[in-house]
Amino acid sequence: MKRNNILIYLGTAFLALGQSFSRGNFPSYVEVLGGTIVNYGFIQSIQTFSNLLFLFPAAFLADKVGHRRLILGGSVIYAISYFIIAFTPPPHWEYLLLGGFGVGLGQGMIMPSQVAILAHNNPTDRINVFTRNETMRWGNLALGYFLSSFFFILNQDEFSYRNLQQTMFVTFLVAICAIIPSLLLVNAEEWRNNIESQLKVEIKEMIKRPEGTYIIGFLAISIMIGFGAGFLVPFAQPYFVKRFLLGPSEVNIIMGTAQVLTAVFMGFIPLLSSILGSNAKVIYLTQGISIPLILIIAYSTFLPLSIIAFLFRIVLMNMSSPAQTTIVQDYVPEAFRARIQSLMRVSDRLGRSFSPSISAMIIDETKDFYLSFTITAIMYTTAVSTLFIMTRNLKRKLRKNQI
Repeated sequence: MKRNNILIYLGTAFLALGQSFSRGNFPSYVEVLGGTIVNYGFIQSIQTFSNLLFLFPAAFLADKVGHRRLILGGSVIYAISYFIIAFTPPPHWEYLLLGGFGVGLGQGMIMPSQVAILAHNNPTDRINVFTRNETMRWGNLALGYFLSSFFFILNQDEFSYRNLQQTMFVTFLVAICAIIPSLLLVNAEEWRNNIESQLKVEIKEMIKRPEGTYIIGFLAISIMIGFGAGFLVPFAQPYFVKRFLLGPSEVNIIMGTAQVLTAVFMGFIPLLSSILGSNAKVIYLTQGISIPLILIIAYSTFLPLSIIAFLFRIVLMNMSSPAQTTIVQDYVPEAFRARIQSLMRVSDRLGRSFSPSISAMIIDETKDFYLSFTITAIMYTTAVSTLFIMTRNLKRKLRKNQI
C-alpha cells in the first residue's frame, strides 16, 4: 500500500511539473500558431469535454482491466498528445484540438484510479494521504512555472514560436517520465473484493440515507464551481498579458508563487479540519473568503493589488480539495469510490466544458475580463451558500436518526 502511495505521488509530481512548464504559455502558443482567444477558449472546452467524456467510463473500465493498467494507458495517451501539441506547425493551430482532446482523455483515465488506490488507506489517515498527494501536485506545479519563467528569462524573444514550442516539448519529455511510476505499481486490485453483486444494493442503500443525498448535493455544487471556474481559470495568462502587458516569464513567476502558497497552506488542512471539527466547514470557509478576491481581480487596474488577490484566490479556492475528497470517500462504499470520484470530476468538467468558450467570446466582445470574472464570483457564491445550507440539513437529519 505504501509503495503504491509513493508511486502515485511520483506520477502526480511528473504530470504537474510538465503541465505547468507549458500551461502558462499555452495561450501565447495558440496565438503564434494563428489562433485567437476565442480559438484558445474552444481548445480548453474540447480538452475539458474529452476529460468529461471518459471520466465515468474509466471508473467502470477499472473494474475490468484494473487501476494500474488504466493509469498506464492514460499516461501513454497523455504523452502522445503533448507530442502532437509540441510539433504543431504554424499556422495550423487546429492540430491543438486533437492534442487537447488527448490530454483530457489521458487525465480522465488516470484520475479516478489514482484516487481509488489512495483511498485504500486507513480512514483516519485518508485526509493525510490526499493532502500529501495534493501538496506534491501543487509543489511541482510551482516548480514547473518557475523553471519555465527561468527558461524565458534566458531567451530574448519570449513570444517566438521556437521558444513557446520548446516549452511544449519539455512537457512531452516529462510526461514520458510519468509513465515509469505507473509501470511499477503493485497490482492494485489484490485488495478489491468481487462485490459487483452487492454493489447495486449498497448504492441504493447509500442514496436512501442522508449521507447519500449529501453526496448528490456535492455533485450539483461541483457543477456550479466548474462552470464558474471555466470563466476565469483558463484566462489568467491572457488577463495579465493584455491588461498589464506582462510577458510569459513574469506571468509564470506569479503562477508559480500561487502554487507554492497553495502547497504550503494545503499542508495545514488536516489541522484546520481538526480545529473546526468538520471538513465541510473547511470548504465553505476557505472558498467563501476567496469570492471578494475574484471581484478585485475582475475590476482592479492596479497590478500589485491584482497579483495579491490572484495569489490568494487560488490558495483559498484550492487548499480545501483534500477535505472535499475525504468527505466523498468517507460516505461511499469502498467498491464505488472510483466511480463516485469520477462522478465528482464529471460534474466539475461538465461545468467547465462550455464556460471557457462562452467566456472567451465575452472577453473578445467586451475587450476586457470584468464581466466573465464577475460570473465566476456569482457561481462560487451560489455553490458555497448551497454547501452551507446542505451541511446544516445533513446534521439535522443525522440527529433525528440518532433519536
